[in-house]
Amino acid sequence: MPTPDLESVTADSLDTLEVTDELGQPVARVGLTMTLYLEDPHKASVRQKAAECIDEYILLVREHLRWGVVGEQRPRDISHQPFGPMTDVARALPEAESFEMAATGAEAYHQASHYNLHALLGRHRPFRRLGYVSASLPFRFLLGRPAGFFQQLVHAWCCRLSPFHGYAGLGLLRSMEGSEARAIEPLVFPLVKRFPGLEIEMPHLESRLLSEGIKGVNWLTIVGDPLLEKVGGQKALIQSLGNDFIFHPYPGGLMIQAGPQPEFGDLERNMLPVHYCQLYEVLRPLQAQYDDILMDTPEGVEPEEFTRQWLRRFAGPRRRDSSGR
Repeated sequence: MPTPDLESVTADSLDTLEVTDELGQPVARVGLTMTLYLEDPHKASVRQKAAECIDEYILLVREHLRWGVVGEQRPRDISHQPFGPMTDVARALPEAESFEMAATGAEAYHQASHYNLHALLGRHRPFRRLGYVSASLPFRFLLGRPAGFFQQLVHAWCCRLSPFHGYAGLGLLRSMEGSEARAIEPLVFPLVKRFPGLEIEMPHLESRLLSEGIKGVNWLTIVGDPLLEKVGGQKALIQSLGNDFIFHPYPGGLMIQAGPQPEFGDLERNMLPVHYCQLYEVLRPLQAQYDDILMDTPEGVEPEEFTRQWLRRFAGPRRRDSSGR
């Protein structure tokens, strides 16, 4: 995979970045991604609002979507037989069943695409587990659109869904098949290790791990009021961060924009996204205990240790508490 030239990177050049397997098939790309984690995912009102966002995304990019799946069905070609309204699907489901769907623009379902959509809103459980809606876009999708289109899209979904927390920004886009996404993790390890601004995620796993706190920060970091109260609330947070940040309140929380544009950072050049580091320090008390590994690593690299390092990558050389965070 070519290394991004951070001095002259453009939307088109970012969209050409990919990791391929031994057969030359794309297994990972770089794009804009967002994931919003939702409380009470079994409730009909939550599912309906999530389904409205899903239908909005499908309408926005439908000519780019190729494969889709609802529930436990097999993936099917939706370029010729599009989904019906997801609001109808969500409305028909009882609380005892999970609402899950996925769609991708990949040529084959197991490959990587810039266009991805995944949502899981599970049934009522005796233990706490969040639901989520996750979507991605290529950078070229923003060309010719109004400035701030991506931020406005994320904020509009926040206003509709009132997420418990979430994030959006640069992300590593992998196969929609979990086993395939896991299998290629050693291939993408050098990319993830080098560029701290590149999000790597498994929302299906993290909806359980992040039920009480955030994973970390990105360009857009979404935090609900119940969590913000632990750091003094919205007003105190805004005052502590200053003018380099843009704040987008939504009903029940705040979307925090760290700087004018998303940043890769580059640890080989000793470059950390300064705004991300500043935000991380302020929100560090909200970071959840991550009781799993972030990704499988190459031979000789302990995945548990890499996970700890990655989760505190924006802490820089400054203080760390006794737990190593």
